[in-house]
Amino acid sequence: MSRLDLVPTRALLVEPDGAAAATARAWLEPAGVEVEVVPSLPEACARAVEARPDVVLVVPAALAAEDAARCGELASEGAAPPPVLLLRPGGQAVDVGDATRLGVTDVLDSDGDPALRLLRLRAAVRASRLAQLAELRLDELRFLAETGGRLGRTLRLEDVLAEAVRAFERFDPSVLFLLQLDTDGPPTLRTYGAARPDFDDATVQRVIEGSRAAFSAHVEPDEVQRVHTTTDWAPDGEVELCTHAAIAGQAVRTFVAMRPRRPLDEDEAQLFRAIADRVAAPIENARLHRKVVDAHKGLREAFQALGRAQAERLSAERLASVGQLAAGIAHEINNPLAFVLSNLSVCRDYVRDLGRLLTLYRAGDGEGAEALAERVDPEFLLADLEPLIEETIEGGNRVHEIVRKLRGFTQVKGPDAVEEINLQAAVESVLNVLHGELRQRVQVRRELFEVPTVRGDRGKLSQVFMNLTMNAANNIPADRDGVVTVRLYSHPGEVAVEFADDGPAIPRQRLARIFEPFAAHRDIGRGGLDLAICDEIVRRHNGRIEVTSEEGTGSTFTVWLPGRSTVPLPRIALEADPDEGPRGHVLFIDDERFLLSAYERAFTRRVNVHLAHGGAEALEQLERLDHIDAVLCDLVMPRINGIDVYGWVSANRPDLLDRFIVVTGGQQGDRFREFLQRTGLPVVHKPFRVRDLVSVIEPLLPRADTARAGGAD
Repeated sequence: MSRLDLVPTRALLVEPDGAAAATARAWLEPAGVEVEVVPSLPEACARAVEARPDVVLVVPAALAAEDAARCGELASEGAAPPPVLLLRPGGQAVDVGDATRLGVTDVLDSDGDPALRLLRLRAAVRASRLAQLAELRLDELRFLAETGGRLGRTLRLEDVLAEAVRAFERFDPSVLFLLQLDTDGPPTLRTYGAARPDFDDATVQRVIEGSRAAFSAHVEPDEVQRVHTTTDWAPDGEVELCTHAAIAGQAVRTFVAMRPRRPLDEDEAQLFRAIADRVAAPIENARLHRKVVDAHKGLREAFQALGRAQAERLSAERLASVGQLAAGIAHEINNPLAFVLSNLSVCRDYVRDLGRLLTLYRAGDGEGAEALAERVDPEFLLADLEPLIEETIEGGNRVHEIVRKLRGFTQVKGPDAVEEINLQAAVESVLNVLHGELRQRVQVRRELFEVPTVRGDRGKLSQVFMNLTMNAANNIPADRDGVVTVRLYSHPGEVAVEFADDGPAIPRQRLARIFEPFAAHRDIGRGGLDLAICDEIVRRHNGRIEVTSEEGTGSTFTVWLPGRSTVPLPRIALEADPDEGPRGHVLFIDDERFLLSAYERAFTRRVNVHLAHGGAEALEQLERLDHIDAVLCDLVMPRINGIDVYGWVSANRPDLLDRFIVVTGGQQGDRFREFLQRTGLPVVHKPFRVRDLVSVIEPLLPRADTARAGGAD
């Protein structure tokens, strides 16, 4: 029976002596109401739970003082408490207010008009049912709202399905089916229950056939993907299957089937359909969200793979660049290094012969000295010694200059490191580094004009210039001489670096894709960076690369960079004061003993030289010496490095912070680069010339101490 059926069919009469039972049956049973008699309210409460009557009739005798509270208990028993009516014998006085307080909803006279009594009884049942129905509807609406709220709080498919199953558990199911049709793939059947149903099971077949009929879709059992979740629901195969096809929009099609443990009435069936409609869209949204997440994950993995491939390509290009640079630099260094080593070997022989001659003279062996002098010719040795040393120093200076120019390629800075760059010096440095490689293949013409500085990463831009120079050289066939022209000029607000060759033109179809990742023509990128990476570096400097290529004239790559209005300041040479003055104290710290010896030879005639071999010995010297004018400290040393020494000075000798000078070979990690940026200390790079040290030590010493310290070399 529906909860909307308002005609009573069962009545429970509470009467201690049974005298009114016959009268009640006389006017109720003809109206189709079955009457059951119980003697007391306690028994009525128990029986009401089992029989679930539509109405309870109570005679005044049952409302004794000791049972008065039972009416309230009766009214609260059961899922749908019935109305309680007082059946009053004719002429008997009853306090209606007291009866109402005890739970009685109406008073009927037993000897009144039967039709009127029946009408009032039905009205009481109707009012009770309508109140119950309103409360039920409110509860269902509240439940649907709470279910929708929980479903809307997540897009995770597992959570949405868990909330959907929780909603259907309201009906005490034994098995639940969710068959979802997907326009992008095969249908998915999710089952919930104590055991996984087989595909041959008649119930599963009914679910599939029901989805076919509901959605006019072609669903084959062998195409359905099955997912089962085991629950603690008790199995029950006797109750009819409840089904509903939920459609939300054009893409959402979910067929819901459930077998409850008890049959659903019409109102419960309506709520079941409402829940099915309510959960269909969130399930579809969660499924689509998972697809988007999976697609995003795949896209992210693809980007990561592309990034790794690009990094590997960049690493390979840089390794090739390093090999090419090493070959060119080795050639450039080997020439001066060859005569430096040769001159030093000859110088050693000269010094040995002069030393033997001096020893003979000091020993008074004039005859032996004369004989040796005839063989070694001391006048020639002394005359040749000075130019030999000059040539050796020049060779060392040439090696020093090559290393200095190479430093722009080897220094690794942070991703956002910028500096003022003199493009003329940067391009000259690149061409000098590549000189040994290029001069055997092409003629390089330089047209470098003075231009404004630019801000950027010198190392990265130098790599771009190197790659474009090699690209121009590689574009010229090896069987003929060619010309590479490098031009540097300015345009209002911009600076251009142009790399032109007279080789064959680049095909148009390749020219259009020349900056795409991994795109190449001929030997583009050989020994340098891929052109796509060059383009990216220039773009990060707010610049661009333009390419023109015509048959008969060759190809031209032009790098445009935003220029600055400032120009590099001229270098001012400071002359030392020739006046004599007090000798200063300089502490040299290094882990290389030969370098400490070189410091001592260069400065010992004009300053008091203090040597510390390593950081530990440096701390001892700093603690022992009262007066120090300058500290030259190597940055990278084992155990106690330059940072540690500077930290000790900061804590114990703050008077030396402004007199601390760093010496480094250029191979620095992130910690050392951050230290130099934070402190702003003066830095001398190895290899250095003596005058480089003089220029940083001189301002810290008493006047004239370094004017002739070790000479001007």
